[in-house]
Parts: sequence; structure tokens; C-alpha cells
Amino acid sequence: MSEIQRRLDRLPQKDTEDGQARVAVATRAAGSSLRLSSLFSKRVILASAIVTSILVVGALTLKRWRATAPATPVAESSTSRLQASHMAALMAYRQNNAIGAREQLARLVEENPKNAVLHANLGVALVASGTLSEALEHLETALSLDAEQPKFWNNIGYVHMQLFNWDEAEKAFLRALEIDSAYAHPLFHLAQVSERRKKWADAIDYYKRFLELEGPQSPQQKTLAERMRILGSYARFAETSGGDHALAQ
Repeated sequence: MSEIQRRLDRLPQKDTEDGQARVAVATRAAGSSLRLSSLFSKRVILASAIVTSILVVGALTLKRWRATAPATPVAESSTSRLQASHMAALMAYRQNNAIGAREQLARLVEENPKNAVLHANLGVALVASGTLSEALEHLETALSLDAEQPKFWNNIGYVHMQLFNWDEAEKAFLRALEIDSAYAHPLFHLAQVSERRKKWADAIDYYKRFLELEGPQSPQQKTLAERMRILGSYARFAETSGGDHALAQ
């Protein structure tokens, strides 16, 4: 049955005695309904595109649930709800609401304890809210479920760095690069670890490689160029003096 016919059937006879008038009324109503439906669909698609582009953290996520879920209406419905809830949590994180994101993701993890991405993103939210030990637990769980995601390794390396576990941090960042050599963030963090260890030449090399991947338009080009100039002076001093030179933070 067409939309116009459905609109005709809903119009009571007493509203108009003229059949042509009834058709005109129904046609206008159907057209308005279809336009609203099209507008709504476009807005939903746009909103979905914006949210899906967020993360990072979450960009490697949602298709996997569909791919691994049983092809039944119940599973698909459950996946859709999971998707929507995860998107809401990512949006909260994007809006600097780390506590809200943490609470939503914690509920999702409780309901889906074998989902690596949820554990990883909960770990990120916990880092943002300052709960590093708990963040480490969830990031380790994420890696136990899927050890081939470079972002997981980068994030756990970052937590180890915040906890001053330099060896573990370095191992995690290097593992991320083994999986994806074009992933820039681990290089930046490796430079930071090298600075802490007073390995000035290594830090300069990592910063250079980071900027090569980021490209000439990177907003950090100027800042890191100056940083590398300072590190270079420390490296030269260390070579000539045979010792270390502490970098002022």
C-alpha cells in the first residue's frame, strides 16, 4: 500500500466530500512525511559519521561486533544497542566528560566482558580520570583478548610511562611499531622515554621519525624543532664531557 493510500484511509469522510480534495490532502501529507523521513535519515547518517570518526580509540571497533555476532535478529538488535551505548560513551569522552564515559563503559564491560575494545576504551577513560592502576588492568585485559591492535599497546605503554615503568613502556611502544610502523604516537612517546633516560640522540631520532609521519603541517613542528635543538646541545655536551647532562623540564 502506498503512503498516499494510507493517508487517504486515515482521513474521515466528513473532512471532505470531494474525492479530489481528499487525494490532495493525503498527497500533501505523504510528501511532508517523506521529506521529514529523508531529513531525519540524513541527520542520523551525519551524526553517525561524526561519532564513528572520533576515536580513535574506537575506530577499530564496531564492525567487528557485526562480523562475529550470530546472524539472527536478536543478536543484531543486541549489537545495535551495544553500538549506540558505546557511541554515547565515546561522545562523552570527546566532550571531556571522562567520568561519564568511564561509568558508561564500565557498565558495557560488565555486560560484555570478552569485548577487547570496550576494555581498551574503559582503560583510556580511567587514565583521563586519573585511575592508572585500574586503567592498566583493563588495558591488559584488552591485550589478552586481542594482542594485535597497536593502539592497545600504545595506550598501555602510556600508562606505564605515567607510572615511571620505563622498561615496560618502551617494550609496549616498540611492540606497537612492530604491528604498525606508520603509527606515529609510539614514536613520540619513545622520544619522551629516551629523554627520561638521558638518551638524547635516541630522543632526537624518535622525534624526527614522528614528524616525518605527521607531515610538514603538524602543529608540533615548531615546538619539536626547538626541543631537538636543545637535546642536540645536551648530546654534544655528553659526548665531550663523557657524562650526562640533565634536561630541565
